[in-house]
Parts: sequence; C-alpha cells; structure tokens
Amino acid sequence: MLRYAWALLHFVDRASTPSITGECQCSGILFYNRNQKNRHMKAAIIISISLLFVFNNGIGQTREFAPYVPSVDVKAYGEALAQLSAERKEMIHNRSENIDQLLNRLGAVIKEIDDRAKQYKYSNKTNEFIDKYNEGDYDISNDNTYKSIIKWIDDMKKNALLIVQNESLAEDQNKREAQEQAEKDANFNMEGFKGLLKDKKYDDALSYIEKFTPTNQSNSFLYFYKGFIYSRMGKYEEAISNYSQAIKLNEINNKRDYQTYYYRAYLYKNQKFYKEAISDFTTCINNSYKKYSSLFDRAMCKSALNDEYGAIHDYDEIINNESEIIDSSFLMGTVYNNKAYSLFKIGSTEEALALVNKALIMSPNEGYIWSTRGEIYYKKGNYKGCISDMEKDIDLTTDNKTKAGSEYGIGFEYYFIGMSYLKLGNKKEGCINLSKAGENGYDAAYTEIKKNCK
Repeated sequence: MLRYAWALLHFVDRASTPSITGECQCSGILFYNRNQKNRHMKAAIIISISLLFVFNNGIGQTREFAPYVPSVDVKAYGEALAQLSAERKEMIHNRSENIDQLLNRLGAVIKEIDDRAKQYKYSNKTNEFIDKYNEGDYDISNDNTYKSIIKWIDDMKKNALLIVQNESLAEDQNKREAQEQAEKDANFNMEGFKGLLKDKKYDDALSYIEKFTPTNQSNSFLYFYKGFIYSRMGKYEEAISNYSQAIKLNEINNKRDYQTYYYRAYLYKNQKFYKEAISDFTTCINNSYKKYSSLFDRAMCKSALNDEYGAIHDYDEIINNESEIIDSSFLMGTVYNNKAYSLFKIGSTEEALALVNKALIMSPNEGYIWSTRGEIYYKKGNYKGCISDMEKDIDLTTDNKTKAGSEYGIGFEYYFIGMSYLKLGNKKEGCINLSKAGENGYDAAYTEIKKNCK
C-alpha cells in the first residue's frame, strides 16, 4: 500500500515541476510558488499516506520484540577486565620501584642548593638561613642571592611532596589489594578489625582473626596481622613466629612484602637477637624499603655486637645521603651522636668529641647526646664538664623532653657523676650519686661503692 502511495506522490510531483527555479525545500518534499492547486493535492496525499500507515501498523496491536542479544562476549569481557587489573598492578609495582630513583633525584636537587650557597660564599650561613626561612623569620625582599636559594628550596619541597604522594598512593593501593584479597578469601571485615586495633582491644582482634586462619592458611595477610597483634600484646615470640610464617607464604607465592621483614627485624633488635635483626634489616636495605631507617637500626645492632667499624660505615652512608632523607624514624643529631660513640669506643676520642658537639647543636634536647659528651669528658679528665653534661641529661630525661633514653634509665648518668666527684676528691657527693645510680638499676655502681665508700 505504501508503495502505491509513494508512486502517486511521485507522479504529482513530476506533473507539477515548473520550468523555472524558485523552489523551497521542507522536510524532504518540494513545494513550489506556482500552481497552488498542486500544493494542496500533495498535502492531501501526504495526510492520506500517514493515516494509512497508522491504521495498518498497530493502533490497538501488541508489538512483539526480538530477545536482547548482548553485543559483547561476557566471558571475553571478564578476561579482558582481569588482564586490565593485572596490568594496573604491574604499573603500580613499577611506579613503586621508581620511588627510590625519585629520592635520588631529590638528593641531587638539595646538593645543588648547598653548592649554590658555597658559590656565593654563604656556606657557613646556609643551615641558619634555611632554619630562619622555614620559620618565616628571614626578610629576603632585597637579597637576590637568598631569593635564588629559596627558589631551589621551594622546588625541592615540591619534589618531596610529589615523592611522598606517589609513595603513599602505592602503599594505599597495596593495602587496598591486600584488604580485597582477604575479604575475598575469608569474608574478612577489615573496617571492624581495624576498629578493634584502634581501640587496643587486642584480645578481641586476635579472636576475630583466629576464626579465619584455619581455613585460610595460605593467606600471609592474616599471619602478618597476628604478628602485629602479638607484638602489641608483648608476646614477642609469638609475634616473630607469625611474621616468619607470613614471610614464608609470601616467598612461596612470589610476593614482595618487605614490611614484614622490617617489623620482624625490629622485634629481633628489641629482643637482642642482633644477628637475626641485621639479616632482616639488610633485606630491607637491599630492596630500598625504609632504607635509611634500616641502616640506622642495623648500625645499632652492629654496635651491640662490638662491630663498631661496621656501625660507623652504616652511619656514614646515612650522613653522606642526608639530603635524600625526607622522613625517618630517627634524628640526624642521633646519627652523629651514635657515630661519635662508636668512634669513642675504638679510641678516636677527639674525632668523637667534634661529632658529638655537632650533634648537640642539631638536637640540644636529646639527653643521651649530653651523656655521650659527658662520658668523653670523663675519659679526657674533664670531670666538671662530665658532671655538668650528665646533670643536663638527667634534667631533660626527667622532664620528658628527650626522644629516647638509655637502657639503664638515669643510673648511668648518676654513676659518672659519682665517679667524677670521687676523682675531684669529694667522697660524700661521689658516694651519694653512686648510691642513686644503684637505685636506678646501674649495678656497676655497687662495685665502686664497695671500693670507695667505706
């Protein structure tokens, strides 16, 4: 029927075509300025065609639609999505491996700051200037040299922020993937579990995680957190055992997780298993995981084993790369102090004294640095200097101003105060302070009391 209507329309159109131009086009059909009658005829035909179409195609009829056939192979789409996820993981891993290279680049920028300062003969003022600049106390409005240095500092800070952000993104991604895997394998409620840890409900957290361990013995993530919980509960043997199991599973599954090595190393160190701690810290260093914190702790372990030259070597690596260190678990003043004490133990007293003086300028509120110099003063026969420095250490420690203290508390300091008074001929003060040393757990004081305080 539509074919006949279209033929009729075409016939009328041809019959009414003029011999001159002047047409206008509307909706694909030509109407002409001449022959008004033909215009009306064509309009009537169009209306007729429309009515025929409507009545012929389904007023009151129910249409049947063909079933939907997806245009994409669902299985192939799933495989592609999995491949995309694997490629994303690889990208994040590669990005994480580049972090250490970025840190090295940042170190080069900071070195250039120092070189620039020396070029303008301000090397002796650089540290003072940077401190004042960071505190907002320096007016550089008319100093082009310092303006130039500031530009380098600002560029360095921007690069540092970028590095920290990239590192944080990589760590966050790893944590998310670990959480997703744990929830997938064990239906693990990570948010609820973290809430228990935050509230220090370690017994409840351990009970919760124990429910999933028997059926998920290949999940290193669960053993890592069990180790973490046990360490917070003071059960270090159990913590080390679970960290070791997590490391073993990661090795079987060819996974890289140096955080577990670092946590286990820290426990080994605190439990005085220094050889084992050195091995784990070395693994972290070789894989650039918390490299400088691991170097610092490894040096302390070496010193505890009387490997002072090895400790000095590790401290030197930190000092030589000081400009690369953005965030760490230690103070640079402590690094100089510890190197000084290792030098003192191998007999390099003058070099040790120079370093500890620098450490005190960098970290004047750290009591243990004062005690290091006090001990050096005692060795050199400067007993009044020893008394003064040891008393300063005690004041800072008792006022909780110092970041860390001696394993002997303040007994060590009272011991050297007492011995210094004895050397100065003041027996009464000497014996009183030796007694205080004994009270605070420094057993060597009683040997000296027996010899000198009768």
